[in-house]
Amino acid sequence: MKISAIINTLNEEENIENLLKTIKWVDEIIIVDMYSEDRTVEIAKNYTDKIYFHKRLGFVEPARQFAFEKASNEWILVLDADELVPKILSNEMIKISEENKYDVIYILRSDYFIGEPLKGTLFESFRFQPRFFKRDKLVFTDKIHGGVEIDEKAITYKINDKKKQIFHLSDSLHGNDTIFEDLFLKQDTYTTIEAKNNIEGIKNQKVFLKIIYYFCIILKYYLLIKLQKKNNKTGFQNIFYACSWINYFGLINAKLNLYYKYGTFDFSENIINNYNKIAEEVAKEYEVGE
Repeated sequence: MKISAIINTLNEEENIENLLKTIKWVDEIIIVDMYSEDRTVEIAKNYTDKIYFHKRLGFVEPARQFAFEKASNEWILVLDADELVPKILSNEMIKISEENKYDVIYILRSDYFIGEPLKGTLFESFRFQPRFFKRDKLVFTDKIHGGVEIDEKAITYKINDKKKQIFHLSDSLHGNDTIFEDLFLKQDTYTTIEAKNNIEGIKNQKVFLKIIYYFCIILKYYLLIKLQKKNNKTGFQNIFYACSWINYFGLINAKLNLYYKYGTFDFSENIINNYNKIAEEVAKEYEVGE
C-alpha cells in the first residue's frame, strides 16, 4: 500500500527540511502552506512538487482536511513541520501498511520543551495520537489542538513502543526571533481562538480547573527539588512548562472576562479609550487654576 504524508506549514524555514529528510521514504509528500513569508516553500520544492496554498488562519486545524483531500494514496501520515520521524518508526508503519490488518494507527509523540524531552508522570512525554490511517477511516474537524472523527467501524492499533515515536520539537522557531517570543505569540493567538470557542459552545476548556491542575504540578516539582528527590534540571523544566500552561489558561480566562465586559474580542480599543480618559482627567488637574 502506498503512503502519503501531509504537512501544513507557515513560516517553517527553520524546521521543514529536518522533517522532510526523515520522510523521503513515503510515496507522496503533500505540503499545504499558508503563504509563508520565509523560505519554507523554496525548501519544500527540493522534496516535492505537490505544494498547495490555503488562506492564512490563526491555527492549522481548518487546513488539515484540505491537505488530506489533496493526498492520493490509501494510507495517510499527518505531521507537523516541527516534528521528526525516526527510521525505526517508518519501518513499523511500512510493515503495518503492507500487512493491512488495521485502519487507524495511534503513534506515540515525545514532546520537547526548552531543548529537552519532557519527563515525569504528570507531564507524560509520550502521547498517543491517530497519525497514520486509511483515508476513508478518519476526517479532520476545525477544533484547535486536535479534532478528528474516526469511523466507528475502524480497527485501531497502538504502536506501544517508546522507541517508535514522533519527536515533537514544540518550541522550535516558527519565523520569530527567539523561542520565547514564538511561544508567547502562539499563546496569544491560540487563547483568543479558545476563548471564542468557549463562547460559541464549540469547546469548554474548564479553565479554572486546569489552572489548579498545573499549579499542583508546580508545587509537586518544587517540593521534589527541595527534597532533592528529583533532578533539578528536570524539575525546573517541568515547573516552567506548567507555568506556560497556567499563563495559557489564564489568558483564556482574562479574554473571556473582557468579552463579557465589552461584548467583543476586539477589546484593545476599549481599553485604550479607558486609558485616554484617565489621561484626560489627570491633565485636567493641571488646568485648574491656570
